[in-house]
Amino acid sequence: MKESDFNDTRFLNYHFGLALGLVPKLQRKAKTYYKTKKYNSKRFTSFDYGSIMLLSPKYGSINDTIAYKTNLYPYYDSLIDKRIGFSHYDFKLLSRAYCENNKCPKLECTNSSYPSPDCKKCICNYFFTGTNCENILKHQSPDCKKCICNYFFTGTNCENILKHQSKRCGIDQYYNASSNLQFLTANNLQGPCYYWIKQERKRDTRIIVESLNFDETVTCTSDKGLFIYYKKDKSVTPLCIFQNVTKFTLPKMATDMYIIFNGKGLQNSFNISYQSLKQK
Repeated sequence: MKESDFNDTRFLNYHFGLALGLVPKLQRKAKTYYKTKKYNSKRFTSFDYGSIMLLSPKYGSINDTIAYKTNLYPYYDSLIDKRIGFSHYDFKLLSRAYCENNKCPKLECTNSSYPSPDCKKCICNYFFTGTNCENILKHQSPDCKKCICNYFFTGTNCENILKHQSKRCGIDQYYNASSNLQFLTANNLQGPCYYWIKQERKRDTRIIVESLNFDETVTCTSDKGLFIYYKKDKSVTPLCIFQNVTKFTLPKMATDMYIIFNGKGLQNSFNISYQSLKQK
């Protein structure tokens, strides 16, 4: 390593990951094994586009050109090589490999979370909350003076049960996919807003971003954009759409879908369709 490399935090973290046994993403397929010498174990792992172990798309290229693209280019590509720290999924792999207390009998970690070192709670990925990461975050009001509560709750901290009205994020946060085509629409909003589309049992869920409009430039690395957890493994970094789009179709999956919207100005809007489909 050169002396200048020690000023590159991401480069150093990448090599720390190598030393700890994390596998570089470009050296594996989506369903390869994660190996740990300590336990001599093999684990199937998901592909995380926000991992510290995924090198730049220009890595190994000639004349600084793009050497590879993701299947959902350019939306996942905006995350690659931009974040300097370990992702939630990186930490989850390290917890599996090195923490003796990874199995905490009293915890039932959900939504791809993992136990904390003291076994008192689960460590959640962004968007989830609760001791076992079983809930999604509540909508937040722009002035941060109170919580904009989930359906049936009211009060400064949403401590009382009563239906609320939210002009920006909508009334509900939880939606059930069905065979009927349904729409999730919001206009003139900023966020952050959180939505949960629940899967119909033994059926796939399909999401189409019919339209998405930002009134200011956003970047996924600043937690601004439209984030969608569409994979079964919710510990990996979500897909992020950071520019205006129409008719963008995500791969259908037999899982719940989680959506986060966070813009800058107040004139953002989106229209998302969702539907439950028969599995083939």
